[in-house]
Amino acid sequence: MSYFNIRNLLLLLSSLQINSFSINTINTINTINTKNNHNIVMKYDMCPSYLEKFTKYLDDSQGEIIVKQISGVFPKMDVISHFVLHANDVLINYVLNNNYIDLENKKKVALFLIKMTQMGDSTGSHILQIYYDIVNCLL
Repeated sequence: MSYFNIRNLLLLLSSLQINSFSINTINTINTINTKNNHNIVMKYDMCPSYLEKFTKYLDDSQGEIIVKQISGVFPKMDVISHFVLHANDVLINYVLNNNYIDLENKKKVALFLIKMTQMGDSTGSHILQIYYDIVNCLL
């Protein structure tokens, strides 16, 4: 059941308009006093605005639970890439071995399948960037 909820959260966050090549972060300085009254200055990135509107309602323990659940989903999602690559191999070989399709159309179909695989891989990178931002915001 929690897998379903985390999957929906990832889909919701990935559907937001995000440009992964220009995510703006704001560096701020946080001062922590230690037991010996020495100040430690820490720099950290603030949450991106697309996450801040959700994460501001969560406390630390809820954030930790969400990060743990999401990290448990990624190995399950990685299995999908193996199926896609295998299907890509099977389809490309089927098309290339088909005597009824001319060489130009074989090339177009093979390039289309490769392009779709690239887009799927790119989507995985976007999801990992969102996960990075979630961990940065919640922990």
